[in-house]
Amino acid sequence: MTGNNEPWPSGELESLGHCPICGAVESEPLYSGLVDHAFRCAGGSWSLSRCGQCRSAYLDPRPTEQSIKLAYSDYYTHRAQSALESLESSDSISAWISRSYLNHQYGHRFQKGIFSGWILARVLPFHRSLLDAGLARHLPKAGGRRCRLLDVGCGSGEFLEFAGNAGWSVVGVDLDPLAAIVANRRGLDVIQASTGMLPFADQSFEAVTLGHVVEHVHDPTRVLRECFRVLVPGGRLWLETPNIESLGHRLFRWSWRGLEPPRHLVVFSQRGVKRILAMAGFVDVAFRFHGLVTRDMWPASRLIAERDGSVRSWSQRRRIGAGRIGRAFAEAIGGTCPRLREFITCVAMRP
Repeated sequence: MTGNNEPWPSGELESLGHCPICGAVESEPLYSGLVDHAFRCAGGSWSLSRCGQCRSAYLDPRPTEQSIKLAYSDYYTHRAQSALESLESSDSISAWISRSYLNHQYGHRFQKGIFSGWILARVLPFHRSLLDAGLARHLPKAGGRRCRLLDVGCGSGEFLEFAGNAGWSVVGVDLDPLAAIVANRRGLDVIQASTGMLPFADQSFEAVTLGHVVEHVHDPTRVLRECFRVLVPGGRLWLETPNIESLGHRLFRWSWRGLEPPRHLVVFSQRGVKRILAMAGFVDVAFRFHGLVTRDMWPASRLIAERDGSVRSWSQRRRIGAGRIGRAFAEAIGGTCPRLREFITCVAMRP
């Protein structure tokens, strides 16, 4: 096991020399000397390059597929705490409104909700977008049919729990055996398997979701082609990943939480996401808004900046911009400009 202060094993690195998204060889150095400030469990010092074509960023060199597991010894998918359980037990007004909205919009079955509280949620666009993306992943209602859903990289199964309670027949896949154990203990059908070779027949699911998965895999196009294969014609893919063009990255730069070296092998641009979805066969890509994520991402980024302060200065200007006013500004801009959002969140279809 490699720790935060230890170098990555030299024999377990691979050099690319090209963008893993679009294949372009032209690139520019973006950052060097990056370390794992997010979880402090992965060793090594990392360099990030920016593709001259699709403008995505990628680690080069990067851990091999065999060694990347060393970076996940204290990763959050090992933990069983559920945001759904917190939402169900909370007696705050916000929780009552949220439960009412999720019941009405997605067919969930929360027991405690405000009558017609979903109307209140509709006039709170940022709160509503947090529910739509963060919990429901913009799912359509199951509509009484037992539609099948696969969550790729499902972790401990929090989204599977939500979708199952909303009427979907759910299955999860995760490469991490510990995450699969946690999910199975919660009564969920989760298989430990490679995301690049899904153990399902062609056209098995009406929906596939990938929440913060494609940035972790060595060949994201292959993973998306597998998702395309297991979807029925007219099936729906939901994908979310950090956005290298976001206002958060522009503010925090090397300290932005979305970089997360070395677990994030690629940090996508919107152009890069469009590219790999088209290469996998998907059409009708629609970008959606996941609001209020700066509440977590920006304080975490600021903490990384302060940890790294002995090496790189954290200017007063950035300290001010990282406050509540800066976050409110970023949320307002993100609501109207998809290219600058903290996350790239989208829905695409199999024709």
